[in-house]
Amino acid sequence: MATEGQPAPSWLLLLTPSPSSSSFDTLKNAYQSALRESLQAVSAATKTSGKTQRMDIALGYSRTGLAKSDSRSSQYSDFHDLLGKMYKLLCMIYSQLAIGIELDNDVDARFILYDPTFDQGICIFNWETLAACRRPWKHTFFTSSDQGKRLRDIFLQSRERSQYSFVQGQDIKPVDTGVGASYSGQDQPNKSISMSDSSRRHFSVAVGGTFDHLHLGHKLLLTMTASVVEIDQRRPRKLTIGITGDTLLKKKQYAEYLQDWDQRQRHVRDFLLSILEPDTNSESTERNYNQETSARSVRDELHSGLIINYVEIFDPFGPTITDEEISALVISGETRSGGKAVNDRRAEKGWASLQIFEVDVLDAGEDKARGSTEIDFEDKISSTEIRRKLHRRHAPDAATMERQLRRSDSGSQAQT
Repeated sequence: MATEGQPAPSWLLLLTPSPSSSSFDTLKNAYQSALRESLQAVSAATKTSGKTQRMDIALGYSRTGLAKSDSRSSQYSDFHDLLGKMYKLLCMIYSQLAIGIELDNDVDARFILYDPTFDQGICIFNWETLAACRRPWKHTFFTSSDQGKRLRDIFLQSRERSQYSFVQGQDIKPVDTGVGASYSGQDQPNKSISMSDSSRRHFSVAVGGTFDHLHLGHKLLLTMTASVVEIDQRRPRKLTIGITGDTLLKKKQYAEYLQDWDQRQRHVRDFLLSILEPDTNSESTERNYNQETSARSVRDELHSGLIINYVEIFDPFGPTITDEEISALVISGETRSGGKAVNDRRAEKGWASLQIFEVDVLDAGEDKARGSTEIDFEDKISSTEIRRKLHRRHAPDAATMERQLRRSDSGSQAQT
């Protein structure tokens, strides 16, 4: 993020729904122009204002072929396929437009999912819920296609009917519609993530990470974690977010640019509330400090009844081996071995194993095959790469340092 303070969302991009089985090329053809044009405008606003601008990207998603009674885990592969490709496309455009924290033109973009047919609860709102929320969008983009214009009209009508209307004085602009977008249903989805027992229902789900300089890969990981939790409000539901403690990060590369735990927790919380609560206000927040373990924690209770626990962790396991109720763990593709290690420790305790859900590592390379391990370091979206770029920007180059040393040595010799 270019600034520490989190601004209220002021930009909205309305994207027409897409079938989740679309190939990456189809999604690119359909959405790249709209994303690119809107991101350019928001990036320019960040540069001008000196404050990171937030853009909510409303993307339609329907549970094709699934019934309302099906478990949330049964839609994971389909949902991950769509959202992973969309975040990959966003990464690619960020790279093309040279958008980034180190350039002071950062854009805090995130996908807000809506279902045109019914409200799926956590992560996926219905159209009326999204349009009626109190987010003060001052700038709204819509695609210039006939479908995009219809979507705009429906959105504005719903917005005007709500008691929290911000339509008056709102800047509403069309953006280019993708060329060659075809939703004939002939595109074949990429290979689904293999999971056993996809009918399991999860009411307590965990994820862990450093979450330093929250980036698009983190946003995909956190969204997929929330998507696994069941929406049945008759039972307690909980998300556990393990955030690595500061003491474990001292040996990280470019550690001088690491954000502290409180900063990282606030950014994770800000993002999660934006995708889980239409009005982004939790019902109650509680902060705790465990004097025995020196661990910090924050507890949010949302209007939906969902509990979110943000916990400081000092080892690779965190609450997954201290909270037996956790039944699912979401991990990134590069930490696959961590899931096995957690289940081995739970087995030693005689506890049920966690169902492991995997999220792809994002990269900004346009021509790389999805899931490829051949990713250039600068293509990979990582906190280490962000810190490296910050170091490269702020640290004087070697030649400058050498000249400064020579001048210093000359001055010392002259004085003697």
